[in-house]
Amino acid sequence: MNMGTPQAPLTADDLRGVPTEDEQRLHDWLAHVPQAIAWLQTQSGLTLDHTPDSLRPLWAWAITELAQTNQPTTPPDVPSWTRWRPYSHRTETMPPHQLWLWGAVAAYFGEVFRARAAAPPVEWQILRHPTRSGSDDGELALLRPAHAKRGKPRTWFCPLVIIGNTIGAQTAEHDPHHPRVGYNDPNRLHELLFLRLQLFGEVVPELATPEPEPEPDLKGSLLEMLEAPAVAAARAACPQRWIGLPEGLDEEDFTYTTEEICADVSFGGEDGEWGIFLRDSIRHTVLDDAPTDQDALLQTLLAHPLVTWAEHTDREVYEWATTRNPTREDMAALALTALAAAQKAALHRAEQSRPH
Repeated sequence: MNMGTPQAPLTADDLRGVPTEDEQRLHDWLAHVPQAIAWLQTQSGLTLDHTPDSLRPLWAWAITELAQTNQPTTPPDVPSWTRWRPYSHRTETMPPHQLWLWGAVAAYFGEVFRARAAAPPVEWQILRHPTRSGSDDGELALLRPAHAKRGKPRTWFCPLVIIGNTIGAQTAEHDPHHPRVGYNDPNRLHELLFLRLQLFGEVVPELATPEPEPEPDLKGSLLEMLEAPAVAAARAACPQRWIGLPEGLDEEDFTYTTEEICADVSFGGEDGEWGIFLRDSIRHTVLDDAPTDQDALLQTLLAHPLVTWAEHTDREVYEWATTRNPTREDMAALALTALAAAQKAALHRAEQSRPH
């Protein structure tokens, strides 16, 4: 997809939009959403009922549309949202029908997401994250207002970016060294919807092929072990509130109880092989990309007298081996002790790096 090439070098404003324009940009987009969906329904002849299953025939139709050289009739005016940064530089040379298709499919995809997501509700917003400067800043995003009103959105995604990339993969020239993910796959939008819902923390039974669990098989959680005496003793030494870094240093909204931490740590093992898996929701309480010799979680595991080997085998996974065969309770207590040590070390480094 040709997203347009500006005549002058791009500025930060071009890429992220201007905050003083956000209110009008959001107004224009919200006014465009029902208009775009109505256009999409007329053009495709499909019943767009805001269900996930409607995305399959919609994308199958869009694939055919994108392959046409003679573009069908398009409204004479380009949508007003395309005139605003950060989208204006991408749409200068884009064919009008493809431009309408891009915005309309993104609008409908977003509305299907909103209809499928659980409470609290998801809303369209201009993303302005006060502590993160990233490529999504200034984009039209979907997020939960309960988080946005606290000034610290936890999770969001940008339908225009996702659909733009998906159209780009569909229309790009074939390169055998860089395969086009989802090319000619009518299920692509359906799959992307559920993947995004999963990232939002939604329960998504519709995903046909869930990600494989890491080895060893971590079927239980530390939460199940909290009442065991050894684990209860380790719990007593944990912080009262675990802090999510870096945002949570001054924000109650980014702190967690020990129960919340343990619920999102999978734990398992047998025959002297043990492991934990940290889910995304709490991983930022203990991981701050410290080098191995400063990885307090790993070093705590290695310091245990029964541990013969331990490794941070993946970003979310720690594994270790032991002599003899310690009890599951003792190894769960070790895991919780190691997590608490990692929280303390990560918090100390974050405090040391704060500007004074």
